[in-house]
Amino acid sequence: MGLAIAFTFLSYGFHATPWGHHVNEGAVEWPPSPWRLVRAIAAGRARSEPLLDREGLGRWLRPLLAAPSYWVPEASAAHSRHYMPGKSGPDLVLDTFVTVARKQPLLVMWPTDAADLPGLPAALELVPYLGRSQSWVAAELAEAREPNVAPAFEYPGLDDRGRELELVRLLAPDPDRADDAVRGLLLTTTEVHDRRLPVPPGSRWVEYARPPL
Repeated sequence: MGLAIAFTFLSYGFHATPWGHHVNEGAVEWPPSPWRLVRAIAAGRARSEPLLDREGLGRWLRPLLAAPSYWVPEASAAHSRHYMPGKSGPDLVLDTFVTVARKQPLLVMWPTDAADLPGLPAALELVPYLGRSQSWVAAELAEAREPNVAPAFEYPGLDDRGRELELVRLLAPDPDRADDAVRGLLLTTTEVHDRRLPVPPGSRWVEYARPPL
């Protein structure tokens, strides 16, 4: 049946800048990238099992390396503008985000089973947000349903649905480079940037077909 996790946005919004973009570009990530999701779950697992070493955490993460599919609720893109003090005057900062329908969780579904991830419910309880810290979430196991967002290669009739779906690139772990992916997932964003890497080790871009925002 597969693993399904429900993420309910408690502040009714998802704030996150896609990898490789600057916050002031106004780009928005939707749905949350697989890479972001697995890192958040890994952080929850580390909090719930503080004695678990990096090697043990890496083994635990492996069932989540495959590309997930999603069921996304109704959503739309929005932004706010903020002026922050700067050296030569106020600096404009954009906060671009996705507003999500109230009480409609985002479902993320992997081709694995919860039994392959012992301790997952406790880890999900310790995922406080996704993306920026104002994107508060409640995460829990859920029942899977028919996805409405999936990797483009899973939509053989995509050309016939061009008016209904659009393609977006999302950063995801590469299951064909599992060791590198696990190491990359456990690096901090600062460590990746300090190494001057265009993308984290063991990651790949996956095209997803989704309903337009």
